[in-house]
Amino acid sequence: MRILAITDIHGSESVKYAVREWLDMFKPEIVTISGDITNFGPPSWARKFLDAIPLPKFAVPGNCDPPNVIEEIKKSKAKCLHFSREKYKDFEFVGLGGSISTPFGTPFELEEEEIYNELKKVIVPRAIIVSHTPAKGHLDSIPSRGSGLGSVSLLRIVKEYQPILFISGHIHESVGVERDGKTVFVNPGPAKNNMCAIIDIPDAYSKNVDMKTEIKVDLISQ
Repeated sequence: MRILAITDIHGSESVKYAVREWLDMFKPEIVTISGDITNFGPPSWARKFLDAIPLPKFAVPGNCDPPNVIEEIKKSKAKCLHFSREKYKDFEFVGLGGSISTPFGTPFELEEEEIYNELKKVIVPRAIIVSHTPAKGHLDSIPSRGSGLGSVSLLRIVKEYQPILFISGHIHESVGVERDGKTVFVNPGPAKNNMCAIIDIPDAYSKNVDMKTEIKVDLISQ
């Protein structure tokens, strides 16, 4: 399964054209969208953006999306993963929108306790997590503010359930790929800056994470 992973669109019209190019160039099977689809609205823009992508897609809102973007995602042709689980092939996708508390008082922020309690209701072992917020200690650093800006609750979920893949966004400065145990962490970088990730997962990986063939990630910047 090949995934085109994007995040942090922030209402950029140019991303619509970039996505078309990536679809033609890399031929992904599905698309994941890890939040901040709009830049503080309007919520309807999120639906239009998602419906322009002609592939199966899984999306969550970000902290810069008004909370009612959730309803626009649900009205769109995308699957809304916020505190929800969806199956594609043999892979279980679980998601989290918004972010933990920020110094900026953005529209969609959540408490750590809510994140953990709600995700516990839907998470399963070996899932693919699509989150706006990173897990604490993984791709969550800003040079001016230091590291460890991710969610403690998400890190706890990772340790307890060992997802095979964790795709996040939010921290524009922490583009990259990390591996910790059986989990691969990916921050594709902000799509508004023409960045994305192409992720290749063997179809059998959902059942056997000890396969010799590992998840492959290519970070794209144009």
